[in-house]
Amino acid sequence: LYLNDNLLTNLNKFIEKYGSDALLTALNNYDHLHHDYIYKTQTSIKKFPIASINYIEIYEHDISIHTNNEILVKYGTLTNEYNQLKKYGFVKCNQSTLVPINKIKEINGKKITLITGNTFTLSRSCVFEVICAYTNSPSKIRK
Repeated sequence: LYLNDNLLTNLNKFIEKYGSDALLTALNNYDHLHHDYIYKTQTSIKKFPIASINYIEIYEHDISIHTNNEILVKYGTLTNEYNQLKKYGFVKCNQSTLVPINKIKEINGKKITLITGNTFTLSRSCVFEVICAYTNSPSKIRK
């Protein structure tokens, strides 16, 4: 890998100011922003950026994917959605909802508020995972 002197200088400045862990986090976040979610139903297929998902809900076996632009519904299980999206910073906040950590505005008692204004009840079984993920995620990347 060839890096010019200007790029090396800027990388060194970033690492001196924020640390190497922050650089790895920034690179990881950049990488995650460029992954697509594949939405499949029996009759159609569509892909869109995972970063555009605000939250995912399930009612019976209907999965509702709430994005910045639309709500998409498909048949499935929340477990399958969670297994696919947890590596991109999604957490389960109750039996029927997944949220991306970087879109949580605040956690107040048993209530999660997203930057979109949506609120969800935090179940007792999910509190530990959500709070740990939220407090360990860099606030600089929250929108």
